[in-house]
Amino acid sequence: MNSSVLIRNWLKGWLLSFAAFGMVALVLGGQFAWAFSLPWTEALRVAARDWLPWALIAPPIFFLVARVPIERNRWKPALALHAACGAGMLALCTVWAEVILPHFSTGPRLQPPPGPPLFVGIIALRMPVYLAIVSAAHAFYFYHRYQDHERRALSLEASLAKARLEALRAQLQPHFLFNSLNAIAELVHVNPDAADDMLAALSDLLRLTLETSAEQELPLRRELEFAERYLAIERVRFGKRLRTSIDALRGVQDALVPAFLLQPLIENAIRHGLEPKQWEGVLTVEAKRVGEYLQIQVKDNGVGLQTQEPLHKGIGLANIRARLDALYDGAAKLELRDSDRVTAEITIPFKTAL
Repeated sequence: MNSSVLIRNWLKGWLLSFAAFGMVALVLGGQFAWAFSLPWTEALRVAARDWLPWALIAPPIFFLVARVPIERNRWKPALALHAACGAGMLALCTVWAEVILPHFSTGPRLQPPPGPPLFVGIIALRMPVYLAIVSAAHAFYFYHRYQDHERRALSLEASLAKARLEALRAQLQPHFLFNSLNAIAELVHVNPDAADDMLAALSDLLRLTLETSAEQELPLRRELEFAERYLAIERVRFGKRLRTSIDALRGVQDALVPAFLLQPLIENAIRHGLEPKQWEGVLTVEAKRVGEYLQIQVKDNGVGLQTQEPLHKGIGLANIRARLDALYDGAAKLELRDSDRVTAEITIPFKTAL
């Protein structure tokens, strides 16, 4: 911490201290003047005698506690230091009240009634104030330390989640890329024109991938554009055996979704559901809002889940579940259902970038 910030913090501390103890002195001085029918000048002199020293001393006490708090692992030396400093500060308060202030006082002074010895008054009246300030300083210190720990924990958790998501993306992107290249290699000798079309579509797909490489979430419309590029590759490969459709209302296209979400679902539906069958396959992607959630479904009329054992163990679905857990902390889910069509359904909280 540089000197200007340190000076500013000290001045702020003394300003708050004088405001707090000044308010206490004003209230108690008024009560004292009313109870004993004293002039305000005499009442304020008594209030200044009792509370002005604490306004000066409180910031150094807070500073000392911040540097040497009384904690379990080092409570003995800290307690000894605070006891020594407390004795010194009580002595300063006593010198102020009994020597300095009377010396500068020119008006009539209230004569204190006979009472206990001076040290008894110090212990009975001033020690509780000192202990209250030390306790408040410790409460302030531990509260801020708790906040710092919380911020560090959240920062570490966010860093871990980000690193985990980046690792998953790095694993998934080569996965679909290699599959696309393998499909092109299968076509290049039997249907060069189709292979050229697939290369063009793959080029568009890679461009979109690079544009979103640093984003964890993006608007659904961009994810649908990515899915359409991928489906264009698959339609070239399958020809008339594959029909596709995408249905998403305009109202949900601004919703944020995890980047690279749909492609592994589409790939699984085609590889494990549609590719094994010999008749025409239909794949649909639907997105709609259900209450406070966005629901996305990928459906296919393929061979069904009962013959798709690898589907549950693939990289794509495992990565999707891991990313949903990391991004939404249990508020999102991925479900697979098999009725007349196999449906992969993702439900995530509905939110937009605005």
